[in-house]
Amino acid sequence: MPVLLKLSLLFWTPFLIFIFSQRKIAIILYRVIYERGIISPLIFRTYAKASFGTIRNFREFNNYIISSLNLKGVMNMGKIYGIKPDQIQEFEPKGQEGVAVEERLVFLCKSLDVNLAARITDQVYTAKGFGAKREELLRAGTQEIEILRRGLVGWKNYFYDDDTEIEWTTIPKELSKQKADAIMDQNLNKISPELRGQIADFIRGTSTADSD
Repeated sequence: MPVLLKLSLLFWTPFLIFIFSQRKIAIILYRVIYERGIISPLIFRTYAKASFGTIRNFREFNNYIISSLNLKGVMNMGKIYGIKPDQIQEFEPKGQEGVAVEERLVFLCKSLDVNLAARITDQVYTAKGFGAKREELLRAGTQEIEILRRGLVGWKNYFYDDDTEIEWTTIPKELSKQKADAIMDQNLNKISPELRGQIADFIRGTSTADSD
């Protein structure tokens, strides 16, 4: 291993310890929030910072190591690409390894506008009332629905168990948000909760928090 790389790794060791500490904090707070049902503004903000901070810092470290080893010809992870507005991306759910590629279920998705993504994220936590009557709510389900309403645009090879094709209802552009959401919800009602979660994670570019 080159001396320069050894020195670089030595320099980055404290940063690696910090990354894994962030991950541990995120896992602990995830269990506190989702398994024990304990939630407060401070706990949620700390959880969000630890989760997103871990992802961001790991990517920075990963890109640094790849560029240091000059592996651009072998691994393309260090190369950054732009995203075209309204570009349609195909998401293939897990568990279809035994299905022919051309017959696999595929959901058609697009990335969320930055302002829309921010508004949806801000809505995940709400609080109302004061003192003993104060209510604090984690609206993860509401966030998931909004992501799907704005990011899912269709599907391919989707059938009922009697081999009847499931039709996608297209939403006319001139409709109000309320009417458009009502039609979109008809499409979402044809998707199982597990699949809805996978699709929402794909659209926002993350995966559900893992556990040890």
